[in-house]
Amino acid sequence: MNKLPAALLAILATAACSAGGPAERSTWTGPSGPPLVAHAGEKHCDWESVTILRLDDDRQFVRDPEGVIDKQWLESAYDPHATLPADAKDTGYRHDGQRLWLDANGSAAYVVDGKTVEQWPRTRRGWGCD
Repeated sequence: MNKLPAALLAILATAACSAGGPAERSTWTGPSGPPLVAHAGEKHCDWESVTILRLDDDRQFVRDPEGVIDKQWLESAYDPHATLPADAKDTGYRHDGQRLWLDANGSAAYVVDGKTVEQWPRTRRGWGCD
């Protein structure tokens, strides 16, 4: 089995809470390396409903079911009823039966839970919470 690139491992280190709803912290296990921890957004920015996925090169993806992040900061929209692209790659990481996938060009992350697929958009540079 091929080793996952470092950037992918960094994404997973702060990966999604769950397709069913946000959680402050969750642990994902995968094919290699230590378990991965996910977390909710910052309370002081009113982002508790947001889950942030971050790559080590500063690219970020968000799960924002309540739409609290201004759309100007997102490359696309959060989609709770997405279709998994044919070219998406299964990362091998799992949490409570959920699977974490990335599209081929890294512009979106997908959490698959049975027949439910969520697409999490990539954020634009400069986005963040003070």
